[in-house]
Amino acid sequence: MIYAEKVALIQRYLDAYQAFSLDQMLACLHEQVHFQYIANGSVQVSTEGKDAFRKLAEGSAGMFSARQQTVLQVRDENGIIHVDIAFRGTLAQATPDGMPAGTEIQILGRSEFRFQDGCILSVSEIIG
Repeated sequence: MIYAEKVALIQRYLDAYQAFSLDQMLACLHEQVHFQYIANGSVQVSTEGKDAFRKLAEGSAGMFSARQQTVLQVRDENGIIHVDIAFRGTLAQATPDGMPAGTEIQILGRSEFRFQDGCILSVSEIIG
C-alpha cells in the first residue's frame, strides 16, 4: 500500500469509530488485527484477532454518548503511520472512579497503525 492509501484507510476507520459503526471499523481491519491501549508506558488492554477486537469495541462503545477523534498530524516512520489525535468524548454513564454521566473527556494521544494485505494489521493507542 502507498502512503495515501494507508491514510485513507485510517480515515475510514476513524470515521466509523466516530459513527459507532462497528461493522465499518471491522471492514478496515486484518483478520489477525492486534490492538493495544497504552497509558503512561504500560499496556492497559491488548487483543488479538477481529473477534477479540469486536468484543472490546462493543463493550467500550457504551461508555460514550458521543466521541470524536480529530487528526492533528500524520507521519510515516518506516511504514508505520503515526497519527497524533485529540480525543473528545461525553460519558454515557458514570465511571467507577466517580465521573458522572455527561462528563466531557479530552485527551491528546497518538495512534500507530501497521498494515498488511490492504488492511490495518495493528493499532496502538498511546497516551501519556
